[in-house]
Amino acid sequence: MGTQKRPIDWVMIVLAAAVVFSPAFAMTVADWADGLDLLWVIGLVGMVAGLMISISRFRSLTAHGLSFVYGLTWVGFLLASPLPYLLWRDKILGLYGRVAAWIALALRSGTGRDELIFILLLGLLFWWLGYTVIWNTVRHQRIWRALLPSGIVLLVNVYYFPAQN
Repeated sequence: MGTQKRPIDWVMIVLAAAVVFSPAFAMTVADWADGLDLLWVIGLVGMVAGLMISISRFRSLTAHGLSFVYGLTWVGFLLASPLPYLLWRDKILGLYGRVAAWIALALRSGTGRDELIFILLLGLLFWWLGYTVIWNTVRHQRIWRALLPSGIVLLVNVYYFPAQN
């Protein structure tokens, strides 16, 4: 006797999308850096991957590992695309070089001002938000675990938003 699968509640999926898109659009409106309009796309793809992984038979550790690899690949693909190089190999190496330079600067107690790193970190955050919102909604029905991370991101953005008078 196997475990019985629950049907997907599509209304909850739509509400989960609102939970992910609200902070993504708030970050875009805050206009912290150029390129933040990618956040909702990254969150959406993270949600789709989260849905596919959460209805699969993978164990939690395997599922989270797959999501990590998919997230790094997808965010890296999106951020490497506009880099001004001809070959994908050069685009990936260029992105890797900028990340390595930023890490080296941070380890020397320097201050990095590369907007691409900021967008990369936010992209990974929104991948994680999209994935965990769906994972906690579909796989485990843990609504608070789905709501709190996005709510915290939204509150931090609102707190630091330089309001126009």
